Amino acid sequence: MTVIKHKSYFLFSKDLYPTSEAKPLSEWCPEMTSEILQEKIDAIQTNLTIDRKNTTKHKRTLISAPDDRISARNGDLVYANYGRIKDFLYLINNKSMDLKGKTIIARYGKIYRGDKVKNAQRFNASGIIMYTDPSDFNSTYPDSWWIPPSGLQRGPVGPDGDQLTPLYPATDYAYRVEQSDIENFRIPAQPISYGDALPILRYVPLNFYSYSQNRIWQCTRPDRTIVFCAWGAEEHGLIGSNEWVEEYMKVLYERAVAYLNVDYAVDYNYVLTAGTSPLLQDSLYEATKMVPNPDTSSRDKTVYDAWKTRDGSDDVEPSVYYSLGSGSDMATFYQRAGVPCIDMWFTYDSKKWDILSYPVYHSAYETVYLYEKFVDPNYAYTKSMAELWGILAWNIANEKVLKFDVRRYASAISTFITSLKKDFGVKWSKENVNIAALESAAQNLTSEANRFHQKLQQKLQHPHKISVLESRQINDKLIQFERAFIDCEGLPGRPMYKHVMFAPSMYDSYSDNSFPGIVDTMNEIENRNATEKWGILKQQVSVATFTIQSAANTLTEVGL
Repeated sequence: MTVIKHKSYFLFSKDLYPTSEAKPLSEWCPEMTSEILQEKIDAIQTNLTIDRKNTTKHKRTLISAPDDRISARNGDLVYANYGRIKDFLYLINNKSMDLKGKTIIARYGKIYRGDKVKNAQRFNASGIIMYTDPSDFNSTYPDSWWIPPSGLQRGPVGPDGDQLTPLYPATDYAYRVEQSDIENFRIPAQPISYGDALPILRYVPLNFYSYSQNRIWQCTRPDRTIVFCAWGAEEHGLIGSNEWVEEYMKVLYERAVAYLNVDYAVDYNYVLTAGTSPLLQDSLYEATKMVPNPDTSSRDKTVYDAWKTRDGSDDVEPSVYYSLGSGSDMATFYQRAGVPCIDMWFTYDSKKWDILSYPVYHSAYETVYLYEKFVDPNYAYTKSMAELWGILAWNIANEKVLKFDVRRYASAISTFITSLKKDFGVKWSKENVNIAALESAAQNLTSEANRFHQKLQQKLQHPHKISVLESRQINDKLIQFERAFIDCEGLPGRPMYKHVMFAPSMYDSYSDNSFPGIVDTMNEIENRNATEKWGILKQQVSVATFTIQSAANTLTEVGL
């Protein structure tokens, strides 16, 4: 039960090279000679030391993006808020700006950093500088958990996995495509601190808008195998988990029941937050009711009670989100293998602090001191997460019949279709998009889910009468239900993502779209006037209709 296996993958991507030799900086940006590069570096160093007395007193050090490219380029500097599509469109449509050749400076937050770079390239910018914009606060680290002026956020900006072996594991025998065939960022990206951003921003024209591997169970073996995973190279594009899932895809497709992800257990001591497949929602609620509230001063006795009190929603149950995104290692399990997933952690009060992540995220100030002083004194919330994680895994591993409620999935899909009609219904009617068939498939799924659930509840009233064969048949249907939403063709232009219901947004990899193929195509049509994509839109509606009906069929007795 505690056998540990270590897998090695052979990565020959643009970010990780097999030799210890460092590549010359000019190779990252071949159009720039080493002399020009040095000139640009010197220029940035000069700019960053402007007005040192009135900004910050720390020693300035350039820290480059993960692929070591330098972002100093000729051209005007343009502030683009958070670097979202709507921010760039504002500059173009409201300010009549031509961004070709411009260097963009944008603040972290709202969307994934890599999508800021992608958006800047999409609008023909020559490069992008990114910085953490301080919220209103009076003190910084080490007196509080807020990042100081010298702190900067590091992290990858590229896609997940080894790009030389797309869709397959990076084994020693794998075929590798040529680096020249990989679609890559053509513009450089540079993270800086807000202390360094301040003097730069002074020169930007005001033409923008504001806006432990221990045995947990020593006496009892679980009925299902529990595999403990510790992934490597997460910050280089989820390489460890991505390559492992690719290698064991067939096994996972047949046998995997659930994947429970904890990236960081606690980033603040306030409330639980969780993203989950609709199938695992009830299992999550059940486990949180079994863990004591780490805040002993509260009247709420369990993690569930505190979650319900503090999450800020008016729902009968604590709120969860179904859009897991691709910001951590659950992504490939969910998006490509169709394994139901949970991603959870304790966090801060988002109504008090409207920030994308904790202030010192991906900086050198993430220290034990900060964690023990501000994030989780006494490790009470860390202990609670360990308990929750263990109880959740143990419960799922020992359920004779899995507690996957397919009705939640059906309900979520109906809600998403209602949202699609609200957002796009008028335009779809004019273009003769067949939304009636999509609604019909959703109604069929709802009917089959209700019928299946009712029949299952009748059986569970006499659990001792459920034979091993019967429980296997039921569990097989429940395990395969999520897989029914996997389309082998993948999304338009993004074959790596195969989940028809949930996939990372084309414009923000941290979050998902519901019906991603439909929503992303509509965004292209509306925001880029890509009227030629109406055919793709109709195809994606058809694919979604077929997929939902297929999911309904998995619950139907058809003699197979």
